[in-house]
Amino acid sequence: MERARIGIPESRRTAVTGLQYIDQTTAGARSRVTELEDIRNAANALYGTFTPDQKKIADARMVSVISPRADAPGGTAGGDTAHYP
Repeated sequence: MERARIGIPESRRTAVTGLQYIDQTTAGARSRVTELEDIRNAANALYGTFTPDQKKIADARMVSVISPRADAPGGTAGGDTAHYP
């Protein structure tokens, strides 16, 4: 729960219950999914216009555009290297 309060002066902090923290985290994850779906849809449309050589370049670069957040489960905060196909 401390992460939810980082950067907020102590005088402005409010108590966050465990369930409220889960609700906030879930809302953030939903927002990220929506954003990723928008990116996926745009990328699908653009990718379809690429030549085979452009697709190879795009394949190599797309993983750096959309990578796991370092603080998310499966992210790279623990020093693990992310693996991509």
